[in-house]
Amino acid sequence: MKDDGAALNRTVLAQFGKSVLGFDPVEKYEEICQDNAALDQRIKKLNESIAKKDSRIAELESDKRHLQDEMEEMDDVAEQLERKRKARVSKRVRFDDPQS
Repeated sequence: MKDDGAALNRTVLAQFGKSVLGFDPVEKYEEICQDNAALDQRIKKLNESIAKKDSRIAELESDKRHLQDEMEEMDDVAEQLERKRKARVSKRVRFDDPQS
């Protein structure tokens, strides 16, 4: 009985809505609910995508810092090697070439 009353109320509301508003408000409400559910799902997927990209960015930044540290170490080693090379060159004994 209760379902019959609900169906009757829906029918009366639909007829009233169509005559006064120009559309069925219950149907419109259901469409809006479906649209909202679809939008909520889309937002959820976008948030997941953003979270994945954020974690990838964090990984890349960590890799960048690691590579920068390695570059600094390599620069230090290169400077040490250059100093040793210069010291070796300055210690060489040079003989004047008699033909010059």
